[in-house]
Amino acid sequence: MTTPRNDLRDVVRDDERRRRDEAKVVGLQQQVDELRGLVRELVSRQGRNEEQFKNYEVGLAQVRQTVEQHRHEVTQSVQARQLDDARVRQQLSELDARIDEAGRPIRSLQAHVAELLESIRRGRDDNQDICAATMSCAPSSNTWLRSPNATPPSSR
Repeated sequence: MTTPRNDLRDVVRDDERRRRDEAKVVGLQQQVDELRGLVRELVSRQGRNEEQFKNYEVGLAQVRQTVEQHRHEVTQSVQARQLDDARVRQQLSELDARIDEAGRPIRSLQAHVAELLESIRRGRDDNQDICAATMSCAPSSNTWLRSPNATPPSSR
């Protein structure tokens, strides 16, 4: 039956088992506390990461808006430059036309003067041919035309 020794051994075994169980419970409790601490840390990190992500998104949205504004400004600037270029080209073409129109009378006068000089030279040559054929020539009143440095009679 049961002897006091066996009872004592059973009590000691129960005590050791209880101590081991208590040590296990304490160890498990420490592990649970560590896990709780890690979970808190991870939740905190996740919160910071989410906040940082939101800040990055806000910053990215601002950068996108700035880029879009810059793109719009550049587009407007290019359009304004194109309009200015077109205006300048139009003004240059108008000035070229005005210069050409202003030069027409001068060219016309030059052509008329050239025709007159040619006509006078032909007349003189014809007159010399007639003089040579008839051998009688009166001195010409157009002697100023023969000399390159001569001045017309009205300005003498």
